Amino acid sequence: MPRAWSCRSPRALRPSTTSPRRIRTRCSARRAPGGPRSGSCRSWAGRAARSSPSGRRRSTRAPPATERRGACVDGPPRLARVTQPLVCVFDYGFGNVRSAMRALEHVGARVELTRDRAIAESAAGLVVPGVGAFEAVMRGLVEARGDQIIGRRLAGSRPVLGICVGMQVMFERGVEHGIESRGLSQWPGTVELLQTDVVPNMGWAHVEAPAGTRLFAGAEHERFYFVHSYG
Repeated sequence: MPRAWSCRSPRALRPSTTSPRRIRTRCSARRAPGGPRSGSCRSWAGRAARSSPSGRRRSTRAPPATERRGACVDGPPRLARVTQPLVCVFDYGFGNVRSAMRALEHVGARVELTRDRAIAESAAGLVVPGVGAFEAVMRGLVEARGDQIIGRRLAGSRPVLGICVGMQVMFERGVEHGIESRGLSQWPGTVELLQTDVVPNMGWAHVEAPAGTRLFAGAEHERFYFVHSYG
């Protein structure tokens, strides 16, 4: 006859020669006020009770369900939850937001598309996408109060990532088709059409960041692929 296992100890499984059909085992879970969840394991009836010197039902308490030592823990062991950083993609009507969200989720971030001011200011990171004309993107940002959100985050040294025109509006001015528009003035300079033989500029290029900057913090290299007509 194969050896059956009975649950009598919270620390280890003990072999038993008793038939499994003659033993009933009940595992319940109780949570103490303010404490971790723990299991309670009881075995009774059949030969198990009669073979006991006292003939009484035996009762033992199992360790907390997060420990693996207990033989009759209610459910699988509980693991500590790892909190992912919340990165907000600012929703103000411009930019390929879905591509940005998929890229962030791919690297393990918890992503939320929002234009809520409180969420955008408190998130671990803020992404500002942008596709279209410089003036139109700036108008959309101002209407959604994105200029104030970006200003507060940068003033508090909180990360902001601008993509395409979302990065260009960080400068003082932008010039398109001879029309000059005002930017967020977070960085000095003017964004205008590239003065090169081939536009748009496409290909890999090495980027050098100023000493002491955190621009490339965590990046494996400083080579990036470019596709742009303004700079």
